[in-house]
Amino acid sequence: MKLALTLVAVLYSSLLLAQSNADSLYNAAKIAVQEEKYNLAIGQLEEMLQLRPLEYDGRILLARIYYWKLDYSLAITTLSPVVHRAPSDAETQLLYLNLLLATKQLEQLNEHLAGLPIEIQQQGAFEFCRIQALQLAGKNEEALLAINSYLVLYPDNSQARQLQQLLIRLVANQAILVDIEMNHFNVPIDNWYSLAIGYENRLQPGPLQVRLHLANRFQLTAAQLETDFYPRLNDKTTAYIGFGLSNNTLFSAFRLGGEIYRSLPKAWEISVGVRYLSFKNNPLTTYTLAATKYVGNYYFSIRPFIIPFQSSIYLTSSFSSRRYFSDSRHYLGLSAAIGNSPDMDFRLNDPNIENLNPDLYLLDAIAIRLDYQRPINNRLLLKPFLEYRNEEFRPATYRSRTSLGLSLIRNF
Repeated sequence: MKLALTLVAVLYSSLLLAQSNADSLYNAAKIAVQEEKYNLAIGQLEEMLQLRPLEYDGRILLARIYYWKLDYSLAITTLSPVVHRAPSDAETQLLYLNLLLATKQLEQLNEHLAGLPIEIQQQGAFEFCRIQALQLAGKNEEALLAINSYLVLYPDNSQARQLQQLLIRLVANQAILVDIEMNHFNVPIDNWYSLAIGYENRLQPGPLQVRLHLANRFQLTAAQLETDFYPRLNDKTTAYIGFGLSNNTLFSAFRLGGEIYRSLPKAWEISVGVRYLSFKNNPLTTYTLAATKYVGNYYFSIRPFIIPFQSSIYLTSSFSSRRYFSDSRHYLGLSAAIGNSPDMDFRLNDPNIENLNPDLYLLDAIAIRLDYQRPINNRLLLKPFLEYRNEEFRPATYRSRTSLGLSLIRNF
């Protein structure tokens, strides 16, 4: 009896010692990780697992270190024995799915994801894993539809936006663009008409567009050649560079523009830009700022335009909002603008501008615009709009302008 009690006491003491040693090794490994001494932490955790082979926290930490070191196979081997132990541990389950993605074990990924609790599967990070698996499996059209819906709910996910751009290029990396517009006035001015025909190539650095813009105004027809480029500088920053050329006074002889867009945390985006228009004897430089916020299925943006002109500074501000539906390309938009600025659309385009009084270049205007965009499928996008403007034609004399337009994008 005494011998049995002695053996039990020795065994219990050994277990306590092993437990204490394992805990000490785990705590030391956590400190080593904080100090980014990953090799030291690996040695300590491997020694700990010899004492407690199925230690949950230790295996998770060791697998995460292997993941950071891009040793995905070892990470999977380390995590597999315990990953099914806590299916509601979202952080660990997501680590395992990302490892399966990294090693392209797509069948195992889908099986594992399907076995998780529904409330875990419905979280955004897990849905994004499913979409990534679709893309890796070559199901690009299905993945594009899914990512468009995903971005309605999670617009601040820069990785998802990058994947969307990749999928757009994979499904159709070129497009034909057509824009038509008519402007009607309530004063004796002939309707204005414009047509733009363009081509877009979604290059690896970003989309490049070339357009021929035709306009009929003041019983004259003119053309402008335009090019716009939207390079991606990094995961959170995109730029815009554009220029146009024309030999007719209906357009600026030369236009140049640039802007930088930056994504911020909590679904914010800001931008700053400049536009230069070289009209006959009337060059204009416009500076613009913008702040954009995504809130659920909604988008809100405010953009002031600052225009130095003839020793004065003029300000126009616009506010726009969108309501997204089940697809990030499907929305209803409402925008409004108010301000006092040189009338670039009318006065500066008038072929008889040299006969006009410079004091009449200024224009107070209020505008409201309704946009609707809808994809017909992955390859065809339609966007009609309706705009109403009330603008000062000459001091204390106003006119209204109603504009109708339609844009079509055909991907191929």
